Amino acid sequence: MGKLEKYSSYKDSGVEWLGEIPEHWELKPIKYLKKNIKNAFVDGPFGSSLKTEHFVQDGDVYVVESGFITTGKFKYKDFKTITDKHFKTIQRSSCTQNDVIIAKIGANYGMAGELPKLDKKSVVSGNSLKITLDDRVILNSIFVKLLESVKRLGGYNGIVNISAQPALSLGTLNNLRLPLPPKNEQTKIASFLDEKTAQIDEVISQKEKLIELLKERKQIVINDAVTKGLNKNVEFVDSSVEWIGQIPKHWEIEKVKYIFKDSAIKNYGEEIPLAATQLYGVVPKDTLDYRTVEANVSDLNTFKLVKENNFVISLRSFEGGIEYSAYKGIISPAYTVMEALQDIAFKYFKYLFKSNIFIQALNIYKTGIREGQNISFSKFKDDFLPLPPKNEQIEIAEYIETQTTKIDKAIELQQNYISKLKEYKASLIDSVVTGKVRVL
Repeated sequence: MGKLEKYSSYKDSGVEWLGEIPEHWELKPIKYLKKNIKNAFVDGPFGSSLKTEHFVQDGDVYVVESGFITTGKFKYKDFKTITDKHFKTIQRSSCTQNDVIIAKIGANYGMAGELPKLDKKSVVSGNSLKITLDDRVILNSIFVKLLESVKRLGGYNGIVNISAQPALSLGTLNNLRLPLPPKNEQTKIASFLDEKTAQIDEVISQKEKLIELLKERKQIVINDAVTKGLNKNVEFVDSSVEWIGQIPKHWEIEKVKYIFKDSAIKNYGEEIPLAATQLYGVVPKDTLDYRTVEANVSDLNTFKLVKENNFVISLRSFEGGIEYSAYKGIISPAYTVMEALQDIAFKYFKYLFKSNIFIQALNIYKTGIREGQNISFSKFKDDFLPLPPKNEQIEIAEYIETQTTKIDKAIELQQNYISKLKEYKASLIDSVVTGKVRVL
């Protein structure tokens, strides 16, 4: 895309976040952009007007929540529904095709989207606002992008209620002033942005697909190495364990209880508290910038001791949460601590426990387990694991680390590229809809 030009002349908008706008543009409060009909700009139903008990299975009316707008995912099966009878009591908040829905509460406040055609009547939820715009004055697509820019450029600063969580009011938005190009210019802007953002989105989509392929490749590397080893010229035999398949003939198959024991050492309250995370493994709790979910225990002496090179079965263990610890410390008694009984290469088992094939096999223990409850070691101990000679364990771990590091760097490169594309897309939209550059 060639360099966009500035307009020939500008004027001060008098709006801090907006700055100068083209001389021939107007500045209009949102209340003058709505269609001249009853309930053109309304809140969703208040409090008791729409509660959980009002939702029914396969009701006559959809409840449109702001999340559908901010994610762009309109799936009928995800809609809550109400009866037509209850709808009549909150009909003021009804919405229809081409209405713009605005998120009123939460992290996505101020984000907006156009409502597509639905196969039922609909009403906005209490976390949303609905506006029917006057299409003679402003295009829906321009309005939606302007609201995005308002948020990015700080237009809501000082006017959003953040006492509990960020919240916009109808009155605030009514009086929010937006730059308004002539209608013919809006059409050019909309066409230009549709084309350019579609091009950017296509590149982003391609990069995201590449990332998924790289992640799949990473798992193939891990799965293959932990069960087949590195030498494909050796003789292979059936392990008699479905998820493991064939293994080198000189490898062993051992039950977990012959490799690890359940360790429940306590009375070490002076040690540093640890947390088991799926992303980072077992790490000091104070290194995390988020709260961990665990039992509420005040006496640290009841916590379990975790030694360096122990493994911890986390509260999300059935999702692949058997975590390696490079630290000594204590962890909530809700967790299971596993200590090696043999001389093993710990990193080999670190990768084994994070392999897709192991995690899938682990899911058999999910039956009857309440979500959030850890897997019982008394059951897990009788499962089988591949056990290569220690020198091979070391070689396999080193190989996996080398290969996955390369893949992780490739993934990071693509993720950074996506971030830059998204930043460019946002900057382009902001520059065009606020008149900082001119669409030729």
